[in-house]
Amino acid sequence: MKQLLSLAFLIASVFQMSSCDVIRGAINNPQNTTYRCVPMTQGEFGPAHSRVTAETFDKDKMRVAKQVTTNGGCLTAQQISMVTSAFTFENDKLDYAKFAYPYCADPKNYSILNSQFTFDSSKRELGKITGVN
Repeated sequence: MKQLLSLAFLIASVFQMSSCDVIRGAINNPQNTTYRCVPMTQGEFGPAHSRVTAETFDKDKMRVAKQVTTNGGCLTAQQISMVTSAFTFENDKLDYAKFAYPYCADPKNYSILNSQFTFDSSKRELGKITGVN
């Protein structure tokens, strides 16, 4: 993927397109049926996830998780589920899952987060955000 992006940036410089236009074109390509944005690689996600789990208190985990999510740009549903599992309390899990949805590269797989919740009410509330009830 990184080689593809490097090639895209080279092509962009030749045709004087912005790199954002090239990436946007690749993401919006009808043949790209997997992701709506480029998610963190496992090499990027591992240290980011470790920063979240290294925090002791859920409020600190939430702060770091939101920073990582915002700065990382995009996560897979599986990566979001792994971050969600770092929280102790159901309401914190739900808050993070709702926050992270716009950053999800594969929202059609977001239902895997349901396994993180004990209460059906949490699953229903998440379903309202994702449009799947």
